[in-house]
Amino acid sequence: MGVFLEPCILNGLALLQHLVLGACEIVGRSEGLQEFLSLLQRMQQLTYLDLGVTLCALAPAAAYSALTASSKLQHLGLYMCTLPAGVGQYMFPPSRQLPQLQALFISDVRVPDGPAVAPDGSSLVSCCPGLQLLSMDGLQYHAELFAKLQGLSSLHELHLRPAGESPAGLELVGQLTSLRELRVTIPTEAEGLLLKLTQLQGLTSLRLKGKLCNMNLCNKVGGDNCS
Repeated sequence: MGVFLEPCILNGLALLQHLVLGACEIVGRSEGLQEFLSLLQRMQQLTYLDLGVTLCALAPAAAYSALTASSKLQHLGLYMCTLPAGVGQYMFPPSRQLPQLQALFISDVRVPDGPAVAPDGSSLVSCCPGLQLLSMDGLQYHAELFAKLQGLSSLHELHLRPAGESPAGLELVGQLTSLRELRVTIPTEAEGLLLKLTQLQGLTSLRLKGKLCNMNLCNKVGGDNCS
């Protein structure tokens, strides 16, 4: 960590609309983080919130509801953070509406015992119906997640990299026909996934990484190297 952040810095900033904290260490560890989240809860005008590599201590799971307290939120970034298990039910409860949220980055998020499980698909559809970009690299997936994501008709860009070698659910990605851009790391066990992706006729950009990177498909679609 390069910067130490006193939670009280948020005092008096209730009208703040754009907040980016990168690789900051919140002073006070758990207690400091609780104070930080409590102050964040009051910031109802936030449209852009990015806390990459900043949420490293742990607070009670319910306190993280502050991350989605602003109904005006358009961008939420939580890459490389550590969160309590089960925090999704507080960030995306059934009663919460985030109609303007377009981009959600929850890549390489961990819980105390390992990689986090991807958010519940039904909750994302209910809370964030206008979601256009979803980045979930380094998480644990489940088939129900991708089945439910079909309800996000505006979802145009998806980033996926399974936390392990299990391809659970990835075969359903081919049913997300609204996708225009897809970036996916294919586990060794999911070689058949390429056939499923042929259903995505609307794709304009496809980036594949993994064992199959040397296939011609990688070079033909999107024009990007797979390194």
